[in-house]
Amino acid sequence: MNKKLGVCLQILILFLFIAGCSEDAEQNVVIEDEPKLIEGTRNVDEQEEVSVEVDVHDKTLEKAKKEIENREDLEIVENVDDCKREDIFCFNYAVDSGLIVKMELDDKQKEFYDLIKNYELPEAPEEGIEPQGYSNILFYENGYAFFIDSKHLFRAPYESFDVVEPTKEQYFGILMTRVRSIGQYEFEYEHIEPGMSKTKYNQYKIETINETKKFTDNDVVINWLDDCAAVIQTIIDSEMNSDEPSEELYLKARKKLSYIGDISLIYEYEYGPFDWN
Repeated sequence: MNKKLGVCLQILILFLFIAGCSEDAEQNVVIEDEPKLIEGTRNVDEQEEVSVEVDVHDKTLEKAKKEIENREDLEIVENVDDCKREDIFCFNYAVDSGLIVKMELDDKQKEFYDLIKNYELPEAPEEGIEPQGYSNILFYENGYAFFIDSKHLFRAPYESFDVVEPTKEQYFGILMTRVRSIGQYEFEYEHIEPGMSKTKYNQYKIETINETKKFTDNDVVINWLDDCAAVIQTIIDSEMNSDEPSEELYLKARKKLSYIGDISLIYEYEYGPFDWN
């Protein structure tokens, strides 16, 4: 009897052992497979993101190089030590391109550069300096606020210059901000609001340029603003009369817009990086 019981126990133990191994094997399959599937999905997503970033960078770089080739006043910097020379002015050409270019300023560009360098923001009341939650920003009693280092506009009351008039001392800070914006203007329409035509979009830019004249009495800047408005109007006329303006016309427009607009980028390169947030 004891012998039979022993045999039965041995068979039972063997059965339980085999069942346990089978369960472990199933668990191992699940445990090993699930991370592989998740990891595989994540890697695909990451590869797609990297691919998009590389594609955007390549397009930006290609476009930047083409514009630089069209600019006899610009040259890609091979040695950043060149930028330390007093007669050479450097700046980052399109943030996503990674290119640094150098240029020599003519008398008109140098005049505006000196205006930027010598401009000082007006004094603000003590309680208006860096309130809680902000840093590197001057707040004024009339609702205007400016970055301390770049001297560019941070905000206008009610997002308008008409509701509250800025002071004369604040004019140049607003001008610098507008000049930078105009100089960076691109003729790309992927992100314009639905229902807005190319013509209306560009006409709005001309209105902004003309409004900017209010903030300066400098002939160099005023003449440049007139030239910018004229070249954008040329783009409008061409777009209305043909399917697509020539690449040469776009390059000519970008060159005109950048003529004074690049000066603000030179200032940023020399005294930045600035906090634009």
